Amino acid sequence: MNLLVNFLILTNFKLILLQQIKDQEPKGIHLLAANRTEVDIIWWTQGPITSAIVFYSLVDLNDDHIASDSLFCRHEQSQKGIISRTDTFGKFIHRVRLYNLVPGRRYCYEIQSGIASSHIYTFRTSEMSINIGTTDQIESDEPDFVNSYFIVNSNNFETNKIKQDYFKDEEDKESISFLIESIRYQLFNKKILSFIDLQSSIKLSDYARADGPKLDPTQQGSYEKDFLDFFNEILSQAPILNVYQRKETVLHNSMFGAKQSLVYSVDLNGVHFFTYDQSSDSDGIIEEIENDLIKANQNRHFTPWIILYLPKNFVCEKVEAVLFEYNIDLVIVASDSFYERSFPVLESIGKYKLTYDEPEMPFKISLPNKLFNKSRESLQPRNWTSFLYQPLNDYTYGMLKIVNKTYLKWFYVHSNESIIDEFEFVKNHNDAFERVYNHRIEFLNKNFGLNLKSKMVPDIYYTRPSDVKYTKIALFVLTVTFILCSIAFLLHYFYRRNLRLKLEMKYKFTNYTNLIESEFDAS
Repeated sequence: MNLLVNFLILTNFKLILLQQIKDQEPKGIHLLAANRTEVDIIWWTQGPITSAIVFYSLVDLNDDHIASDSLFCRHEQSQKGIISRTDTFGKFIHRVRLYNLVPGRRYCYEIQSGIASSHIYTFRTSEMSINIGTTDQIESDEPDFVNSYFIVNSNNFETNKIKQDYFKDEEDKESISFLIESIRYQLFNKKILSFIDLQSSIKLSDYARADGPKLDPTQQGSYEKDFLDFFNEILSQAPILNVYQRKETVLHNSMFGAKQSLVYSVDLNGVHFFTYDQSSDSDGIIEEIENDLIKANQNRHFTPWIILYLPKNFVCEKVEAVLFEYNIDLVIVASDSFYERSFPVLESIGKYKLTYDEPEMPFKISLPNKLFNKSRESLQPRNWTSFLYQPLNDYTYGMLKIVNKTYLKWFYVHSNESIIDEFEFVKNHNDAFERVYNHRIEFLNKNFGLNLKSKMVPDIYYTRPSDVKYTKIALFVLTVTFILCSIAFLLHYFYRRNLRLKLEMKYKFTNYTNLIESEFDAS
């Protein structure tokens, strides 16, 4: 009888332990792109956990192509993070930030989520600086100077229809598998630096939404598991850059640092990526964009490329003027159902030529965000259209390759790894040190018969790094001088005050002595 009771107790304890492990198992693991020395690791669990720890260490360069499942991660360093933040859908969200990482190196990491742990994953940090190559080198047979790649996703995996169709249609299921395998191949064989998501859908908050009440309750677990299995391996190795959505909160952790701002930006391998809240009607949005781009242009010696990425194929006139003024190189947006690459264009006025050598205006790439486009709508190229493609049941993505500070390549890739579109973008000098705005105004007036007025661009917009250095030194000297003068003034003030008090005391003492003597004489 005692043996039976002990057996039942042990069985019950084992079941409870297994349930706890299941509840604390890390899911939806993904990285957030930050900077060269810091990375955020995010995951969620079904239940609360007592601790959130990430163990990580450097990986040998010879192990760059090793499969993560067979990798042994030495627990050289560890970092604790924020735990048990509950979102609307009952999930517990956890964040750990890794500090003091070595730029340009591959790391492995393992998550300890309460009593459960994850597989071992790897990621690569950003390089310290971009290689200062020239356009004379781009045709050489030498290896790439920087080799930094960015995957750009526009496929909307968020809608319920897609999730339901995905499980019903074997052709779609096979296509999305090809897509994931293609990106996985790029991850392990190229230096993929980040995963740019134009739909803001492959992230923690939308994993939770996959279990929403609109889906069949009996299928909730399978939807969640299959999608996590697909994207977990990608997002756990390539830091994600999400677009700005009004629905996002600090809780959902879609931005590194979860900043409360209308503009989000990050510098990665010579590129200044930025996005903003397109749904905001705040008057301060233009000012925030300008402030961000002013800083980006001041730092353009180290980040020569500036790229805007947005979830909607729409840029208002005021924002477009700001992009033009501050010399944006490329705008990447998500469209409804087609892929379009434009000529360099501003307000429908474009420089129509087949090459992108020294464009005077920004140019735009629109990627389709509908996975299931069962019928082709007739699309006509517009004046500014350089290349137009409408997928039919195709899973596609973009790949941005930064060769050096003057040379950029773009690829539009099918899930079967065939290249649909590619182009090269060359600029022979760094426009940050020139009067770009006036130069472009002169170009428009000359070539299109316009009468646009030029204006003086303040020198602070295009300050050389050496000027910034000397300016900082001058400000430091002025600050130190001000502090020393303030200290001298305070010392002088207290000295005079103390001296005055002494004189007053002496005067009072003398008067008191004279008074006593006069009274003594009178008596």
